[in-house]
Amino acid sequence: MFSKPSNTDLHRIAYSSVAAVELNSLLLIADILAVSQRNNARDRVTGALVYSDGRFFQILEGASADVDRVLARVAGDPRHREMNIVSRTKVEGRLFPDWSMRAPCISPGMESLLREAIRSCDVAPQQAIEIVRRMVLSG
Repeated sequence: MFSKPSNTDLHRIAYSSVAAVELNSLLLIADILAVSQRNNARDRVTGALVYSDGRFFQILEGASADVDRVLARVAGDPRHREMNIVSRTKVEGRLFPDWSMRAPCISPGMESLLREAIRSCDVAPQQAIEIVRRMVLSG
């Protein structure tokens, strides 16, 4: 779907943040995803986003300059605050190559996994990234 940056320039960045607005509306969450999908496709960035209990956890993948541009845009979004980059690594390949932005479909059985990813993202980001990857692939 996206042209692949050289292996020396492919980065995966994960951040957590706190929702600054009430996100109990599926329409608002759908809007966040739709805008992210459009912007990330334009910027050649892939990734996944989860939200639970008032917190976001997002994973972004792409060329360093592209993910930095997305991060700058996200940092200015008034719908969240306390943005904390929990992981930034050079990687050989994308975990989410086919999605400009994906949110897993959360079934009742997956709620505990979602909460585990959100709770662990600041202290064990690689574990949280793997949980989100599994959730996205299963949904």
